[in-house]
Amino acid sequence: MWQSGYPTAGLFMIHSNVMKDGKVVGWSTVSRETGFGTALCDPLNPKTWPAPGKRGQRPGCKQILGKEGISGGYNHFCSGQVTTPKSEIIMFGGHNKDIEWLRHFDYANGNEQQMKVYSKPLTSGRWYPGVATLTDGKILMVAGVAKSGCSNYYVDLKTCATANNPTVQLYDPETKQLGGERLDMRDQLFEAFPMSTYPHVIVTPDGALCYTYSLESSPGLAFFISGVAIAAKKSLVKYARQGDGSLMGTSFKKVSAWPERPGPGWVYPQTGQGILLPMEPPYNKMEFIAAGGSRKENATQFTPASDLAWKIELTDPAAQWENVGRMPQERVMGDSVILCDGTIGFFNGAGTGIAGWGTPLTYTYADGVTYNCQTHCSMADRDGRFEHRAPIIYDPKTGAFTERDSLAKAVRPRLYHSSAVLLPSCQVMVSGSDVTGDTTAEVYSPPYLFRGPRPVIVSGSDAIVQGQPLSVKYTSQEPVTKALLLRTSATTHSMPFDARALWLPIKPTSTPGQAVLEMPANPNLTPPGMYMVVLHTAKGAVSNGHIVSVYQRK
Repeated sequence: MWQSGYPTAGLFMIHSNVMKDGKVVGWSTVSRETGFGTALCDPLNPKTWPAPGKRGQRPGCKQILGKEGISGGYNHFCSGQVTTPKSEIIMFGGHNKDIEWLRHFDYANGNEQQMKVYSKPLTSGRWYPGVATLTDGKILMVAGVAKSGCSNYYVDLKTCATANNPTVQLYDPETKQLGGERLDMRDQLFEAFPMSTYPHVIVTPDGALCYTYSLESSPGLAFFISGVAIAAKKSLVKYARQGDGSLMGTSFKKVSAWPERPGPGWVYPQTGQGILLPMEPPYNKMEFIAAGGSRKENATQFTPASDLAWKIELTDPAAQWENVGRMPQERVMGDSVILCDGTIGFFNGAGTGIAGWGTPLTYTYADGVTYNCQTHCSMADRDGRFEHRAPIIYDPKTGAFTERDSLAKAVRPRLYHSSAVLLPSCQVMVSGSDVTGDTTAEVYSPPYLFRGPRPVIVSGSDAIVQGQPLSVKYTSQEPVTKALLLRTSATTHSMPFDARALWLPIKPTSTPGQAVLEMPANPNLTPPGMYMVVLHTAKGAVSNGHIVSVYQRK
């Protein structure tokens, strides 16, 4: 079931983040109407939804901090972002002349009068960077390119000759200080350019880091000069973190690499989806699923999307990619979300084409609205069929996908520059799609919300230290049998930054309506940040989510 027509304050909501109070903060690129505006949305409040059949001015998201928004006046479109335990958003890089900036936004518990933005220059430009929160709360920036637009297999390498950024850099959100740029991953990043954008950066149970890109080998660079077509390579590499842990005393050493994922490359512009599967105690097996993208290398707006889906175990240095079966529908530019029952939802995206901006066209949506696009138009689903409005759900326990079109369809298509986040209601909010001119959001209610009476979390721990038990009080008509911990959403461009989930054991207790959840002792499993805990009944009903801040264990 979908709820539709939720206005997003005139913004496309290309970047979306769930905050400690369950509200969503999002932003897009610059427009004449909104400047660098930022939207604050409260989708869990029914009073903010438009009444059925009403037209004209409607309630919805509102802009915060004026036209400068949380960007501090710098264009933070196409940046990478993470959230912190303090409900902050930190943005790395940006667009065009503002590509070399860092913005650190203090949400101040939703108090607009106390919200603050700190801005500082980066050492170099980062457009589409990879970012990840490390075990000690420091944040790692990886690659991106140093000039906007200098990424993908059809760029002019002469124009982009100085755009490669093969460096990594740390930022400490506590001190607001930057470390120096390092070339520890130089070989891989040099090989990746000009496809070194929005890589998946994953902290593993041993504290190491895994990076996955779609690579173009050095012979492939000749393709841009001589016209010789060379297929792109893919790579998944593991690096050990070394040194004293400080900003300047931390280094990374390559320790292993896995085989290439079968099929075509799956980063921008033939963007696929990738995300970790939920981990089970004793948390010694971490698996990553990669799905969709384009059916062929060097895809164009006419290339069909891929239905390939594979997974690999990141805790096994000898692991091979395992085919998990074909998705019931091809999908490029989709968004992956770990859902409240531990399944993986794939939302948004298209059946043909690639990410990017194309020539004018006119669309008519399922709600009868017509959009006549003149500039920055879609390079995907240009036939207007929009067959990918229905999500797909993958169940890691059964290895099965839902059947094609078996789930409800959204009203609007969500193509390039869309986002999807999990709400504390265990619903999913989708928004964005500048290529279809969409300044609305829709909220999806997955099937698990209709499996009988839901538990209700009444209260719970507000903040804990890594490894400390997490307590919640709840009411439930059915016995509560298990719990799932999920990192809160921070996403853009099909990239779910820091996304992870863990099943938590419930300690025996004699107090009715109270659950004490065993957090893993290993701090590498829960990098500092905001997490949402969800309770489950034996019948598969899920509670609302309770957001808790997890801080570094010192």
